[in-house]
Amino acid sequence: MRVGLIACCKQKLDHGTQAQYLYQSPLFKKSMDWIRRRHEHWGILSAAHGLVMPDQFIEPYDACLVDLPRLQRDRWADMVHEQLNEKWGEQAIYQVLAGHEYRQALNNMPYVEDVIGCWTRWRVDQGMTNSRARMSIGLILKALNEDRGYY
Repeated sequence: MRVGLIACCKQKLDHGTQAQYLYQSPLFKKSMDWIRRRHEHWGILSAAHGLVMPDQFIEPYDACLVDLPRLQRDRWADMVHEQLNEKWGEQAIYQVLAGHEYRQALNNMPYVEDVIGCWTRWRVDQGMTNSRARMSIGLILKALNEDRGYY
């Protein structure tokens, strides 16, 4: 089974709702559309809650994985690993469409595919230098909009 995972974002509604509607950034919305087209099963990586299911009711919060000290990020990653195994088992393949901190936190998990990392490698394979191949938010949005076969 393949499971899609996307990261939460800072921009949120000012009231509680299902997680899939709480997050408001253009990157979150495009990522959600991209993941939903490719996966029957998917979830949201929340800096505050770990794994959040799309239909799960949550209140707005102010937490960012980047702001957490290394030890707390490691604990967050352990919690998410447990939540993923509990929800989908140890044999699921997780396709992660999220920022560097989220991808790095999940690096030690088996069966994780890094979508943005694959896109970056594709760009290097096309002849770009490593520094030019890095995927900025603008480039990620462009790739999601164009839905190219990078991956």
